[in-house]
Amino acid sequence: MLRVIQCFSESEDGLLVELLDCGHQGPMHHEPLGDRQASDAPGHADRTGEQVDCRKCDRMELPEGAEAYKTTAWWTHETVPKGVLGNHRTRPGTWGRVEVAEGRIRYVAGLPAPADAVLEAGDIGIVVPEHTHHVELMGPSRFRVVFLKVGGGGSSDPVHFE
Repeated sequence: MLRVIQCFSESEDGLLVELLDCGHQGPMHHEPLGDRQASDAPGHADRTGEQVDCRKCDRMELPEGAEAYKTTAWWTHETVPKGVLGNHRTRPGTWGRVEVAEGRIRYVAGLPAPADAVLEAGDIGIVVPEHTHHVELMGPSRFRVVFLKVGGGGSSDPVHFE
């Protein structure tokens, strides 16, 4: 999944890493920075804003440090908003965690990283930022969505319904 390089930083082992708009860090596989700062690394400052493939988003992995900032009510087949049953997506940088407490639902995510999973009580589904998805009810169920963002904060309206 294509993501935008926001800036560069130094990893714990002294290597240059990309900080992406999804919250993931991408290793640049370069020599250690030594006495240089990440912003001084030759040829990298001009790559800010460039799109790169994020394999961690493709694998639907939550980034380290993702913190919850908003949680929906527990929804049932009677209370789930119609928009959740149709295609929708989260805003840039907003992750989601679908938590199922009772019953079963189907979580369907579209391209570029297609996923189709039946989630049962105790299961969790991951929603990738800007990734079109929807939920299908499979009988009586109770579930909610927790919205997460790296670096705190977040949009008061984390979802865009199509």
